[in-house]
Amino acid sequence: MDAMGPPSDCAAQNQSSHDDGRTACCYKTVAAELTRLMRYSGPTGRGTRPIPQPARFAADDQRQAMSAATENGSLVIDESSTVAPSDVTLVWPSVPGATHYRVLLRNETTDVLSSSPPLAVARFALPHGLLDSSHRYLWTVQVLQDGAKQWTTPLPYLRVCPPLPSGATVSYLEWEDRGAPAYRVKIRDVTLERVVVKDAVLGTQYPMDWDTLQPWHFYRYCIQAWRNGRWAAHTDYRRLDPPSSLLSDFGDVGRSVEFECRAPRRAHAQEATRSTIRIEGTNSHDHILRCIKRRGTFYEHDLLDHIAEHAPQGGIYVDVGANIGNHSIYFGKFLADFLISIEPVPAIAEILERNLQANGITACRVLRLAVGSQAGVGTLVFPDDEANLGMTRVEVNGDSGSAPDDRAIVPIATLDQIVESFQTDNGALPVAFVKIDVESSELDVLKGATGLLRAYRPPLSVELLTEEAYGAVTSFLADFGFREAGRFGGAATYYFTAK
Repeated sequence: MDAMGPPSDCAAQNQSSHDDGRTACCYKTVAAELTRLMRYSGPTGRGTRPIPQPARFAADDQRQAMSAATENGSLVIDESSTVAPSDVTLVWPSVPGATHYRVLLRNETTDVLSSSPPLAVARFALPHGLLDSSHRYLWTVQVLQDGAKQWTTPLPYLRVCPPLPSGATVSYLEWEDRGAPAYRVKIRDVTLERVVVKDAVLGTQYPMDWDTLQPWHFYRYCIQAWRNGRWAAHTDYRRLDPPSSLLSDFGDVGRSVEFECRAPRRAHAQEATRSTIRIEGTNSHDHILRCIKRRGTFYEHDLLDHIAEHAPQGGIYVDVGANIGNHSIYFGKFLADFLISIEPVPAIAEILERNLQANGITACRVLRLAVGSQAGVGTLVFPDDEANLGMTRVEVNGDSGSAPDDRAIVPIATLDQIVESFQTDNGALPVAFVKIDVESSELDVLKGATGLLRAYRPPLSVELLTEEAYGAVTSFLADFGFREAGRFGGAATYYFTAK
């Protein structure tokens, strides 16, 4: 809770009794602890200043990226120009008798549909900077035959596969070509019991970026073929195993990693252009450390880059379920005036505090408690896999507050209580961004943050592991005027913004 450990008065009470009075003490002291924990007499980092208006919705950023090249939904480029290189070139088989082709590009995230100008050849280079790395895109091609007046669409929508990031762990799925114009890869996460990939491509090869999946989950995949305007089975479901290079990374990676990081474009001006980041993990098999070591940058860097580009700068950043502090370090070092990091697992919270200190982040507060829909007491339920203690979840206790292990008892507060307590003691610094990663308790966290959602309408990143959780959270946030504006990684973290 406090940066120096749990409050001595509460600890003394908890250690002096071994009956139900121990849990009753936790109930009675939640509000008092919040008041004490949120009291911060130090500097607010870089001073209080107005929060900028939230970044315009990604569709506007997309049009801006195309500069004057976009008009009335058309992708227009000067094909003779060599100044702006293309990130992705789309190529498809030539159609006999075709006089022109036209590419349709659909941004799945923003539901924006754009078209290219008429093309004389079966290829099209997408304008440089058009693709937002946090968005998902589909494309298809239309054909105008000699003498025809109507465009026809011989192909289904296909996945745009941008260049994979440096250091990505990649393997390729391959299958037999039986003459179909396109094929579709379906990957099912057996652990979560849901389809996580459904991508159509030309050819018989699909690049698998394993850093977007969870390597400790079980996966199966099948291939479908596009025939007569519909998808038909091409192969049965098969087991999908990670490449041996990824499995070798499951070994001992040490207890800490160090890497050089370039500050994001919209970082605070006084931050150095490059910084050395040091992160300690929970053990030598820590999943986050393994990913950082393999990529040489922050875990879930695509999400962090998107937040840096689109979220308001300054103000309070709240990290609910901070784990060892990967996201908190990024927020505190580059984006926030003040950081509130919340981690209920005592052993992880200690590492979180050390990581923040090691990276020079002082305008912060670490809270060792859980967040829910109302104040109370919960029990920590630890995962079987010690390599990912971040999957620890919290079960809300009943009226008795009993727990099988008293050491696993944790106080629960609402996000509204936490923010209000901080602002009472430190001034009304506005909430600029909230990240939520709480192992299936996301809706409870949001139900306890209705005041915050109405007052500040901050962008949110929320990990949603099931379709049921996604549906419940998106429906709840829609009532407050929020919409999905991005999806990241195999863990299915979604970015929401207020309309």
